[in-house]
Amino acid sequence: MSEERSDDYSRKTIVKSVIDKETLRNRKRISRNGESTVTNSVIYTLIMKAGAIVTFRKSKRTKQTIKMLLPETVVLNNTTYDQSSIAKLNSQFMKETLSEEPVSVDNMNNKQYNRTREAQICNGLLYLLRSLGYSFTIRKTKRAKLTEQLVKISSIILTSGETVPMERLIEIGISFQSAVENLFGRNQTVLINSSILSKYSIPSLEQCISKPNTPSQYTSK
Repeated sequence: MSEERSDDYSRKTIVKSVIDKETLRNRKRISRNGESTVTNSVIYTLIMKAGAIVTFRKSKRTKQTIKMLLPETVVLNNTTYDQSSIAKLNSQFMKETLSEEPVSVDNMNNKQYNRTREAQICNGLLYLLRSLGYSFTIRKTKRAKLTEQLVKISSIILTSGETVPMERLIEIGISFQSAVENLFGRNQTVLINSSILSKYSIPSLEQCISKPNTPSQYTSK
């Protein structure tokens, strides 16, 4: 009888372990999708509202998550930013927005460096948007110990003071990613401006505004 109870306990433990792992994977996918769609919507805003011209290079498709689009170059106000110069803006962004020092890449392994580089580019894009008079509601999250923090936002506040909330940023980010994938065709690179994007059914920022952000969140200015 004790052996039966032991076997039953072991089965339950295994099942719980499998469920816990699947739950963790789902949470990671949801978090990753949020990061990707917000970054995509930030690039879309730079293109449609600030007249940026952006180039992308085709990369491997993602299977279970929404693809994060990282630009090869951004031309903004007659200045060309490549990935390195965008990533360098992360240092100013962390100091000015969060009053934090950027993480040193010394002694990072390849995985940690790649994650940090991605975060630096995403934060650099936020810095560019902020420099144009836009602001955003920052979600306070626990800072990573070994890699740079990818600053997570839950809304973009337009220069008019109107707010585009997270659910609409997700909608914009997904539509923008789909348009970019379509534009690649068989090409390895693609150049995108507002004129090209106007041919696609991507929700405009004006269509996506809502009431101001809640007081429990921190707004970057």
